[in-house]
Amino acid sequence: NMHCETAGALDIVPTGPSIRKDLHGKAHVDLTEDVSEAEAFEFADEGHKGVMLKPKGEPQVILKPVRDSEIKFYTEGRLAISEEIQEFLPRFYGITRTDERNYVKLEDLTLPYQSVNMMDLKMGTQTWGEKKAPESIASRTRKDQASTTGSLGMRFCGSWLYEEQSRDYKILSKTEGKKLSQERFVIELEAFINNGGKNSQEKIRRLLEQYIAKLKTIQEWMTETPTYRFIASSLLFLYEGDAASKDQYRADVRMIDFSNVYPLKDHSPDAGYLFGLNNLIQLMEQMQEREMCLTP
Repeated sequence: NMHCETAGALDIVPTGPSIRKDLHGKAHVDLTEDVSEAEAFEFADEGHKGVMLKPKGEPQVILKPVRDSEIKFYTEGRLAISEEIQEFLPRFYGITRTDERNYVKLEDLTLPYQSVNMMDLKMGTQTWGEKKAPESIASRTRKDQASTTGSLGMRFCGSWLYEEQSRDYKILSKTEGKKLSQERFVIELEAFINNGGKNSQEKIRRLLEQYIAKLKTIQEWMTETPTYRFIASSLLFLYEGDAASKDQYRADVRMIDFSNVYPLKDHSPDAGYLFGLNNLIQLMEQMQEREMCLTP
């Protein structure tokens, strides 16, 4: 779910390889690359089926098509974020260009999982960037207010739940996510955590424990040392969907999608994102309390 409006665009001219430094001081190469043999990434959302790619011979990365605003965040903006919070971002390996598109080369977050379960939540109370025209803002605001973006400060952008019997995924689409009521949002959130009732109480408790701890780290950073306003950015939740896996309790949360990231002008916290984040933590804590009341 990549929403790409140009925000403070860079003047980028693809004139052959150039060397940049990543967040750990390691060089990455900015180059033109043949992606004709790359495969479509299985977990791309509706808007990016067939254009988010897995390059041949590089299993650890995906290629995400982006505009200049997201390139600017990965090459410049993230450097203003503390290393503790940068761990919540996908690792960045450089920029790849073709005749048609620019891509960022990012860590494939699904790689550590045998059968990954994923949930993409678009955070905040607005989804339009600062450069939008007034008539577009009015239309987008109406749509945001009609969804859980307005009522909860977040909405489903998709979920993938692995079903062992069919060896396939039950998918909640981005379009379906926009239509969820507040009550249905909570039901779908619980369905993700309990895997449609298939996860054990122990697994549910461990997932919630990990997710809440990570969300509170992000919450503290956004409250205490606010740096940016993240619009139409997502939190991606992952966990192992194969109950037979020796790593069945593996789980993670990452911040993704940075096409509309703006420096905070007055250094006050990003109220829209925090509204959603606070609600999400509260919902998960309520689930945690219910699980604690159940007999194992």
